[in-house]
Amino acid sequence: MHEEPFKTTVFTSRAEGEKALKAFDVEALLVLETRRGATAAQLLIDGIDAPRAVMIGNAVTVAAMIARVKNSQAAGAATVPRIWFNESAESRRYLVPGLMVIVLTMTGMMLTGLVLAREWERGTMEALIATPASPLAILISKVLPYFVLGLVGWGLCLFAALFLYDVPVRGSLTVITVSSALYLLIGLGLGLFVSGVTRSQFLASQITILSGFLPAVILSGFIFDLRSAPVWADWLAHAFPPVYYMELLRLGFLTGGMPELAIRDFAVLTAFAVLFLTLAYGQCAKRIRK
Repeated sequence: MHEEPFKTTVFTSRAEGEKALKAFDVEALLVLETRRGATAAQLLIDGIDAPRAVMIGNAVTVAAMIARVKNSQAAGAATVPRIWFNESAESRRYLVPGLMVIVLTMTGMMLTGLVLAREWERGTMEALIATPASPLAILISKVLPYFVLGLVGWGLCLFAALFLYDVPVRGSLTVITVSSALYLLIGLGLGLFVSGVTRSQFLASQITILSGFLPAVILSGFIFDLRSAPVWADWLAHAFPPVYYMELLRLGFLTGGMPELAIRDFAVLTAFAVLFLTLAYGQCAKRIRK
């Protein structure tokens, strides 16, 4: 069976189509206008993912050229591509912010995933339980050093993005900062929870790789485009925090605006942070387990 090369949606106005493009509901918008009896076509493309934007632009341009050949009335029309959010189609403007997801995942989960397990293996957790320190104090003592370390690593990434790779901040630096802090807390909470449950550094490291690092690489949309993935893969990706953090980085660096999307993603990251920190708090309870 012949498959259509594009999944098309017809909009009644340009403003409606541009709204869908800004909300990532469509990847490209072909605007057809009649001026002085001649047809003009402008192609607007979501350029956040530069290689995909170039591919879409070439595909739509060729398809429009074939249509003009078949339709004599549109023979004089020309398609003018215009890339949004990343007009120069440079991959570094997408890849460099995406590296923050990997760095914060490694700092948050990979390091704290060994903290409580190391305490149990060395037998120092029993001594810590015997102290007057409360479970909350124990949790803060385990989270705070790695939170500061993670912010230092994030700061270096941000410095490199802005001053070495010339990545623009067209949205809000506040969105980038707050979302990074929330994502780092998610990683710290999950890492401590896994560490406390397993009590084994080797097992904890394997679980944190499967539950944190791999989703950050494969399911965040950083390397693999989720728009080209099967529906089940897209649903699976949205069950993990990295995809929401990646969307907020796109808003902060490249697009700006879209308050509805930002509020939704912040709400999801906050819920994940509260959940995993609560689970980590349970592992800091002062009790001896067999």
